[in-house]
Amino acid sequence: MARQQQWLIQIRRATLAIAVTLLPTVPATAQEPLASAFSPTSSRDDHQLLLVERSESGKSLYAYSSLSGRWDKLTAQPHPESPFPIVSLDFAVLRGPEHLHGFCLKTGAWSTIDTDGVPSVIIVSAGAAACSAGTHLYAFSPHTGEWDEIDVQAATDMDNLEVGGNFVRYRHGTEIFMFSSTAGKWASVDLAVD
Repeated sequence: MARQQQWLIQIRRATLAIAVTLLPTVPATAQEPLASAFSPTSSRDDHQLLLVERSESGKSLYAYSSLSGRWDKLTAQPHPESPFPIVSLDFAVLRGPEHLHGFCLKTGAWSTIDTDGVPSVIIVSAGAAACSAGTHLYAFSPHTGEWDEIDVQAATDMDNLEVGGNFVRYRHGTEIFMFSSTAGKWASVDLAVD
């Protein structure tokens, strides 16, 4: 029997109260994959739901968005160190051997981007996700449902990467790279240039 574990995260923005509940699980062996991840959100009186389920064979992920009212399938090889998706309130992300995958509650679709080598661990906030691979930084926007990348022309240092509410910030020397989750785009400035 596949391992059944669900995370229930309910946010009530009106009261700014956050409750996290772990639902009971069915006993399983260590080799069995996570079957589902559950992230309902409550905003005022409307309820939104993002649900990610793994197929019985473990080869596909199905994600459901209550905003689009549909399921979307992702067939992808997960990274061996990160076999499960990270499910946030408005999106889910998954790291592959040389790909990044993101599901957006708003669009109801998976988005995939090829990476410049093996991606690092994905760092997630409530409004963005980011990681690096080679000389590239990658960020996912739950507003656009897409990944964007920027080449920083040097090996990336994850200690210089900050993932905030709706932004990602990376500093390298005199250069600052910013990702706007709202716009879904990177922008950079070199403070040494007048």
